[in-house]
Amino acid sequence: MLHARSHFAPTIEAATSGGGDAAVGPKRTGGLVLARHADQSLMIGDEVAVEVVEVRAGAIRLRVVAPREVPVHRREVFDAIRSAPRAESDRPGPPSNRAGGGGGLVLTRHAEQSLMIGDSIEVTVVAMKGGTVRLRITAPREVPVHRQEVYDAIRA
Repeated sequence: MLHARSHFAPTIEAATSGGGDAAVGPKRTGGLVLARHADQSLMIGDEVAVEVVEVRAGAIRLRVVAPREVPVHRREVFDAIRSAPRAESDRPGPPSNRAGGGGGLVLTRHAEQSLMIGDSIEVTVVAMKGGTVRLRITAPREVPVHRQEVYDAIRA
């Protein structure tokens, strides 16, 4: 059986004046860029699905379906949580509106905005044109990332 990797390892580059904040840490670059339309999904591993719900002028809506124990945050919220000086027991858990029924968490994102899935997976809106959105997925090398139709074909 032919098995091709469908993602690239993330690269880390030092934050420079052109990208990232040196106080926050390194800027993540690289990853896999996929084009998706409304009602198309991608799979991250076997348990996380990211669906493009709507593409409209300047913004998209993404639905993330993940296990309750996997936190999903807008990047700016993730950064605020990470930089807040709190005890580990005070950190908020995953959002409660992802429970049951496969509803998932729906977030609106604009170009160059991201969402974080867990601590190591970042989904960034690269560009929007017409009804198509380009998403960059940065994940550890051992986490497979596939378009939904490819994932389904592999599982069949």
